[in-house]
Amino acid sequence: MLAADHAVLLKRIVKGVRPVDGDAGIVHGEALCKTTGSGLHVHVSIADSSGANRFGLEDGETLLQQAVAGMQSMNVDSVGLCAPNFNSYRATWGRSCPTPVIGDTTTRAVAFRVPPGSRFGPPDRASSGGAADASPHLVIAAILAALLHGLTQN
Repeated sequence: MLAADHAVLLKRIVKGVRPVDGDAGIVHGEALCKTTGSGLHVHVSIADSSGANRFGLEDGETLLQQAVAGMQSMNVDSVGLCAPNFNSYRATWGRSCPTPVIGDTTTRAVAFRVPPGSRFGPPDRASSGGAADASPHLVIAAILAALLHGLTQN
């Protein structure tokens, strides 16, 4: 909740200090076809009761696969929350993210990324999100629901 609150505050600050004649402070998906929009990227991990990241533990790769599978299966169902208007939908589902598949850390044309973990360890988090004009609270709720779906349905 605190991270979502901070994201909302940051968007308000950026909009409040942007130049009147410029577009440097625009925070939305994609305003013009020739400009790149902003994104709302969420890095997700699951901590156990001791605070250890479950995705980075020995059985973590299976949990991570289940979590990402849940996000993949609920991707279409959550598009209204993650891309709330035409421009953000076009940027997210139109040409910027053509396929909801897992990609490496450099590919931005995918809906989900699994960055590598430590130098010698397994991946320890997943990255997902929506358009910059989406509500961070709703995007995080959609991601958490998808994670729960993936973990409970294997």
